[in-house]
Amino acid sequence: MSSATRRAVLRLLPGMAAVTVGLAACGQRQAPADRVARLDALSLEVSAGFTSAARAFRIVPQLVLTTDGQVVTPAPVAEVYPGPLLAPLTTRTLDAAGREALADAVRRSGLATAPAPDLGTPRVADAPTTTLTLTVDGTTSRLVAPALDEAPAHDSALTAEQQARRAALRDLVARLRDLATTVGAEHLGPQAPYVPEGVWLRALPAPPGNPADPVQPTVREWRVPGVDLGTLTRATLVDGAAGAAVLDALADATELTWFRDDAGIHQVLARPALPGDEAP
Repeated sequence: MSSATRRAVLRLLPGMAAVTVGLAACGQRQAPADRVARLDALSLEVSAGFTSAARAFRIVPQLVLTTDGQVVTPAPVAEVYPGPLLAPLTTRTLDAAGREALADAVRRSGLATAPAPDLGTPRVADAPTTTLTLTVDGTTSRLVAPALDEAPAHDSALTAEQQARRAALRDLVARLRDLATTVGAEHLGPQAPYVPEGVWLRALPAPPGNPADPVQPTVREWRVPGVDLGTLTRATLVDGAAGAAVLDALADATELTWFRDDAGIHQVLARPALPGDEAP
């Protein structure tokens, strides 16, 4: 599996239905009105804001459209602690008409510009950051909006133009989150579990336990040949047969499942690998 853009990996292929994409904003490149542009890729991710490194590692994109037309989204998870170590995903197929409708929503937002529109930085600390990446005719624009939903309507750090662009981005993100309404429910197939082709892994020394905690970690033996937890000091993509074995080993693990090997006891951080992913 090749590495590409991690943050929000929603991919639409060149073979999809083409649409006319208007490029807005003064001083930015704009497609001629009589020209048909191609939406190659769109990716969306929202960070967790102020959180632990372990939790940030496990966050998956909010929506992914794979090259074969699968829409991958996080699956519902019961609000219990500890939650699953590996975020479950669900998939459904988006047909050609649905992909065209999604491309049209992007076009009408006016955000598909090169260079990317300036969204400013509001006076809000520790808030999530929304990242939207648009690729039109092979040119990629990456929109980064800290505190997209948290910033006040009249934040003095934002210009009127930045506020208008942020409003357009909020509208587009809302459309992506309500895909059935945006593209038409009839263009989406039934949901099914998504089985990733690999997994991103990192291993840390298990933190010391607190006997007073009501929920204690469980320790399992690590039995995946060829995957040495002691060497996984950085995010590492494990795919193929080894990736399948890792996914099987983590299938019912929780965020309080530690793993033991010859090097000691480890806290394993894991995230499903998605097409075009980059290291977390």
